[in-house]
Amino acid sequence: MEQTPISKLCDELGLQPTVFYRWQKEFFENGAAAFQAKDEV
Repeated sequence: MEQTPISKLCDELGLQPTVFYRWQKEFFENGAAAFQAKDEV
């Protein structure tokens, strides 16, 4: 798999690298919640 710098991907997608890293941090802190079963109301 090719290693592409985050800065290059962000440039291609029109994102600021700080946005990417904030999303990454939020995912690592809360990502497991996306895979937990949710109670139906």
